[in-house]
Amino acid sequence: MFRQQVRSGLTHVGLALRDSEEFAVAWNEGRGAYRSPVWGALLATAIAGTTTNGMTTVFPVRDYR
Repeated sequence: MFRQQVRSGLTHVGLALRDSEEFAVAWNEGRGAYRSPVWGALLATAIAGTTTNGMTTVFPVRDYR
């Protein structure tokens, strides 16, 4: 039972990351009853992605001397 829930959750997270529009439409139409671990995983990937992007973005440094 638990293993099936984990697989289902990972499938939903994979769908959200690959095809976010389909994920959102399914949720909006009530076809996707996503549990809180799915939303938590999506939040974690958003935080990790934003943090990684911010840490690796190189801003041009200007020398105003």
